[in-house]
Amino acid sequence: MWTSRYGNPKIAGAGFVPVGITRGAPRFALGYELRANLYDFAPTYAMMKMADGEHGRAAFTQAMRERLDALGPLRAREQLEAMQDGEAGIVLLCYEDLTQPGQWCHRQIVAAWLDEQLGLTVQELEDPGQVKKKPSPQAGLFT
Repeated sequence: MWTSRYGNPKIAGAGFVPVGITRGAPRFALGYELRANLYDFAPTYAMMKMADGEHGRAAFTQAMRERLDALGPLRAREQLEAMQDGEAGIVLLCYEDLTQPGQWCHRQIVAAWLDEQLGLTVQELEDPGQVKKKPSPQAGLFT
C-alpha cells in the first residue's frame, strides 16, 4: 500500500488502485480514474481549520488519530479490502506535495495508524514533485 498526492505523475499507467482520502475529489485532470474516495480516512472541515496556527499540527494529529480510532481497525480493513483489485497496490491520495519543504499531511498520520493498528506497511510513493518554473533571465539587446 502507498500514499501520495493526486498530482503525482507516477500514478497514471502504473497499475495502482487510486483511492482518495479527502473531503472532495480534485477539480483538475488526473490522468487516471479514481476507484473511490474513502471519507472515513479524510479529515473533517473543522479539523482542516485547526491545522493552522502555532499548535495546529499537534491538535490536528490528535483529532485525526481520534477519528481513525473511532473508525476502528476492523472497519478500516474492510474498506481497504473492498478497494483491492487483484495484485495492484492501493495508493491513498490527497493534495499535499510532500516534496516541498515544510509540507506535512494527514496521509502520513493515516499511514502510521494503519501500521500500528493493522501491521500494514504504507510507503510514500516516489514523487518528482511539482515542477517549479525558474524565471528566465532577461535577454540582453545583443544576445
